[in-house]
Amino acid sequence: HGCHEELSRHAFCAEDLGCFCEAAQWRCLRCLKEHFSQNCPNCTGLATDASAKLSDALCGLQCPVLSDLDELQERRKQIERATLPSHGEVQVSLLDGQKYRIMVSSDATIRSLKRSLEQQTQVPASQQRLAYGGHELDNDLEWHSAKIPYGSVLQLLVVMYETVSAGIGSRSASRDLTFDLRWSTGDLTTLLSGRRTRTLHLNGSCFALNAAGRYLYAVDFRRLRHAGMCHHGPSSSYAASQKITVNSSGLSSQVSYLFFTLSAFALGGIYLGNFRNPRVELRDAHTSELLAEYTAGRANHDEAVILCATKRDPGSGQWRVYQVGKTSAGCVKYPDELIRSIEQIASSQRLL
Repeated sequence: HGCHEELSRHAFCAEDLGCFCEAAQWRCLRCLKEHFSQNCPNCTGLATDASAKLSDALCGLQCPVLSDLDELQERRKQIERATLPSHGEVQVSLLDGQKYRIMVSSDATIRSLKRSLEQQTQVPASQQRLAYGGHELDNDLEWHSAKIPYGSVLQLLVVMYETVSAGIGSRSASRDLTFDLRWSTGDLTTLLSGRRTRTLHLNGSCFALNAAGRYLYAVDFRRLRHAGMCHHGPSSSYAASQKITVNSSGLSSQVSYLFFTLSAFALGGIYLGNFRNPRVELRDAHTSELLAEYTAGRANHDEAVILCATKRDPGSGQWRVYQVGKTSAGCVKYPDELIRSIEQIASSQRLL
């Protein structure tokens, strides 16, 4: 039969109905009712009067017959729920590598799972996006309906801001954003040359990628401008920060991702561990209103940290800003390793 489901005998035609048409003998009533027209899909020689009789018979089907099918399908769902354990453990992973374990019941919704995660991560449920297999899980979806095995790993994405009127945590919907990349003054460091110095500066960069997650270009304190992107220049002894402003409407149509990083300028013994509180403050470029902020964890022997990323929605053209916090090798002068880390995040479709 057309629907390829296991059905009870009541789901098929009675003999007096099947005599009108060969197809009626092996197609279930639901398939016939949904798909039958004046031209039978299997019988080319069906007479006009027989076709009319079959059509009339299908239109006159009584509810108990079709309700029997509905009851059968509901019973199958109940069996599926009964065979699942009532609860189990899943793992939730963030882009920065942090992992959390959480218990979930078979009848729990994704919304309730987010509320539980809020208690562990301190991330408001409204900023959470949970994904499995590269697809976002709807808030109203029940765990047993998601068919995700216990023991699986879910991806938790944290949304900082969206360029829409109902933007997360926003009181304005600015599409011109300033990413203020900040850090605290470094500790005394022994360079590879053996010289002891107090490290003062990290360097902020913005990397643009296409929809396939491939690197296009970047701006930093040496290359200050590119279509829609403006770096405000190097930091100073008095201001441990670098700013990058993005005019989303001025970006090339090729750009689908932007990644914002802090890194050393060159190789030579300066690591993120020499600094404290690498963070990003997201501001309205016109009013300087603080829209969101994020501080990454301190790393010891990495040269760069990917603080946040933005992705353009291919349908609406709006942008969504995510926390990342992933550390990487690579620096401004030799960025290849950093670019590979960024491309891996984008091309693996880990950003929704």
